[in-house]
Amino acid sequence: MVRGYLRKSETVLGEDIVRAIRYYKSDIKPTQRETCAVFGLTRSLFQKYLKFDISEIPEVCSQGRNGVFSEAMEEEIMSYIYMLANRFYAITLQFLAELAYQLVRNNLPHPFKDGRAGDGWVSSFLERNDDELSTRTGTPLSLIRITSFKKQNVYRFFDLIEEIVAAKHCTAESIFDMDVTGVTIVPCQRDFCSSFFEFPNNAIDVSMQQAPANSTRFRISKGWTTSEAFLKWLKHFRKYSAPTPDVPVLLILDNHSFHVSYNAVSYRRRNNFDLLTLPRTLPISSSPWM
Repeated sequence: MVRGYLRKSETVLGEDIVRAIRYYKSDIKPTQRETCAVFGLTRSLFQKYLKFDISEIPEVCSQGRNGVFSEAMEEEIMSYIYMLANRFYAITLQFLAELAYQLVRNNLPHPFKDGRAGDGWVSSFLERNDDELSTRTGTPLSLIRITSFKKQNVYRFFDLIEEIVAAKHCTAESIFDMDVTGVTIVPCQRDFCSSFFEFPNNAIDVSMQQAPANSTRFRISKGWTTSEAFLKWLKHFRKYSAPTPDVPVLLILDNHSFHVSYNAVSYRRRNNFDLLTLPRTLPISSSPWM
C-alpha cells in the first residue's frame, strides 16, 4: 500500500447496486462490464454483491477494501495505548505495527507480513486518530532525564503505586521488583521468586543441578530476552510469587518493549496481577527499593 494514498472512489448507495443487479439479470442481458459502466460501479464491488441476497445488501457500500479491524477493535487498540501511556510507556511505530499483527495473527484475515503491520496501515491508523495520537522524534535518554526529572513526574509514579495497592489490596509480600540482568526477584520482605535462566540456543554444557530450587531455563535464539521469553517468565513468576492465584501481585520492572507486549498484558489481566514500568525519566536512585 502506497503511503499517503487518498482513495478516489466514493461510497455507493445500496439501492444503486440493487438496480444494477436487476438490470444485469433482465432480458437485456448485458455483460458485467457494461452494467458497471451504466451504474458507475467497480467490477469487484458488483461481483461481490452479486452473490448476496438483495435484502442483505447494506444501505451504503464502499468500493474499496474493508479495513483489517472493526471500529470496536480499533477502540480496543486505543484503550491499550492509553493504558501503556498511563504506565509510563510511550509506544513506537514499530511496536504499534507488531501489536496490530499480534491481534490478527490467529483471528482475522490480513495482509500483514514479517510479523508486523505495514507502514501504510500504521500511517492510516494515526490519521484516523490524529485528534488523540501524535508522533514525535525520540530524544536521547540522558537529555530526557535532565529535562523531565521533575517533582511532579516522580510523584506521579508513586501515586500510581499507591492507587494499585489500594485498588488491589496488595501487601508487602506481594510487591515485587524485577531485575532483568540479575538472578533474583526481591520483594519488600526480602524473599525471592525462583530464578529463570535464559541461554542462547548454541550454549552447551548447561546444567541446572546447582540452581536454586524451582528454577527453570529457557533457550532463545541469540541470548537476548524476547517477548516470547518474557511471557514464559511471567507464567513462571506467577506460579511462585503467591501461594494461590487469587492473591493480587504488583510487579515493578524496567521500561522495555517486550515487557508490555499484547500477550504479556493480556496474561496479566487474566491472572490477577499488575505491571508497572519504571519511567525512562526516573533515575535508578529513585527506584522504590533503593
